[in-house]
Amino acid sequence: MQGSEPAKIDRDRVFAALKNILASDEFVASPQLAAFLTYSVQQSLDGHGPTLKAYTIATEVLGRPASFDPQNDPIVRVEATRLRRAIDRHYATTGAQERIRISMPKGGYAVTFDFVADEEPSRAPAPQRKRAAAKPSNVARYTMIAGIILLSLAAVAGAGWLLKEKAAQPLASSPQILAIQTSAAEPSAEDRPNGRLPSTKPVSTWKPRVAAIALKHDEVAKPLFDDIVNIMVRFDGVSIYGESALPDPVPDDLYILEGQRHSSRESSIDLRLIHAGSSRIVLARTVNLQGDADAMALIERKLALDIAGRDGIIRTDALPPTLSAEPDHLDAHGCLAVVHAGIKMQEPALLKQARHCLDALIKMAANSAMLLATSADLRRHEANGNLDQAADEAQRALALDPKNITAMQVLSDLLETKNPALSLRMGDMALEANPLDPAFLRIQAKRLQDAGLIGRAETLLRDADSVE
Repeated sequence: MQGSEPAKIDRDRVFAALKNILASDEFVASPQLAAFLTYSVQQSLDGHGPTLKAYTIATEVLGRPASFDPQNDPIVRVEATRLRRAIDRHYATTGAQERIRISMPKGGYAVTFDFVADEEPSRAPAPQRKRAAAKPSNVARYTMIAGIILLSLAAVAGAGWLLKEKAAQPLASSPQILAIQTSAAEPSAEDRPNGRLPSTKPVSTWKPRVAAIALKHDEVAKPLFDDIVNIMVRFDGVSIYGESALPDPVPDDLYILEGQRHSSRESSIDLRLIHAGSSRIVLARTVNLQGDADAMALIERKLALDIAGRDGIIRTDALPPTLSAEPDHLDAHGCLAVVHAGIKMQEPALLKQARHCLDALIKMAANSAMLLATSADLRRHEANGNLDQAADEAQRALALDPKNITAMQVLSDLLETKNPALSLRMGDMALEANPLDPAFLRIQAKRLQDAGLIGRAETLLRDADSVE
C-alpha cells in the first residue's frame, strides 16, 4: 500500500519504522537530519504534510530565527536533499528488510509511507540484529546507560520515542509520545487528592510549572524586558504572558513584572515584581540603563536570575512559613518551592515533605515533563533515592520535552562515573540550551577540569563568577 492517507495509516508501525531509521548510524551522527525527519513524519501523520513550508521547518526544526528568509537562505532545501539521500542509503543497507518505507518525494517536505506485506513468523532476524544481540557481558549493567545514550540523541533531535517504553509506567505508549503536550491532561474531580493541590482555582487554570510571569511595561522599558524575557524562558517551568494575554481567573502562581521610565531620570527604569493574587511587591529595583552593551547585558542577566533563576524570587517566595504536618495542603507553587529548598538545603524533613507533595502532583499530571524532571532531580538528593528511577523519570521527561534542561542535567550527573565522556556531552547539551545558570556552569566546569579541558573550565568559572 503506497502513499497511504493519514487516516488509514497504522501509526504504531510508522513510529516503529521511524525508530529504526533514527537508530541507524547516519542519523545518530546527524541530529539535525533526525529532527527534520521526525518533524515531517509527525506533521504528515497529522495531515499537515502538504502545507509544510521551508520557513516553518527552518524556525521550528533547524533553529533559525523568526527573521529567516527562505529566498536568501537555502538551508531547508539543502537539508531536505541530504535527508532524502540518507533515507535511501538506510533502505539500501541496514533497512533493507524493513516492511515499511518512509520517503520524502521531491517538490515538498511531506513524507509518504509504503507498506509491504508482513514477514512470515519464521523469518530470521536481520544479521545486524543477531550480532547486536550476541554481544557479550555487562548488558544488564549498561541497560540504563544505553537508554540514556539514545535519550541524549533524542534530546537533540526531538525524537524522544527512541526510549524503550515501560508498560508499568503511566506514560502513553512509545509511538504516541509525539502526541503528548508538555501541559498536563486535566484531571477529573475524583482524581484529585484531598486538600488544595494543585490550588483552589478551577481545574482549567492549573498547569504544572514553577511560576507564571505576566509583563507590563512602557515603550522605554520594552528593550530591557525583551532581553530579560529571553533569559527567563531558558529556565524550566517558567511561563511568560504578555499583558494582553493574562490568564483569567488569576492563578496562585502568577507574578506581574512591571517596568516604566523613572519619573525624573530618563536613563532609569523602575521595575517591580508583584504577586498577582496578593498584590505583594516581592522585588523592586531601579535599573540604570548603560551605554556599554556588555555592562547592560550583565545587569539584565542578574535581574533575570534574581527573578527566575535557580534561586530566583518566584521559587523562594512560595515557601511556606513552617513545615506543615499535612503537606497535601501545599498548593503546587508552594510544593515546588519546598522541593527546591530541600534539594538546596539537604534537610531530611524538607526532602520528605518535598517527595510527599511532588508525588501527589505527579499523580495528577503524570505526563508533565517539568514534574518528572523535578522528581528525578529530587531523587538524586534523597537519602535512599532510587537512581534507576531517577534515570527513568529523566528519560521520560526528555521524551515529552526534548529541551528540558533539568532532565539533561540529571542524566549528565548520573553518568559521571559510568561514562564520563557521555556525561560531559550531555552537560554541554544542557549548557547550550541554558548557558546562564551559574550553579550548573560550576558543575560542568568541574567535569571539564576532570577531562583535562582546563581552558573551557576556566571560561565557565569566570562566567559564573560574573553574576554571583
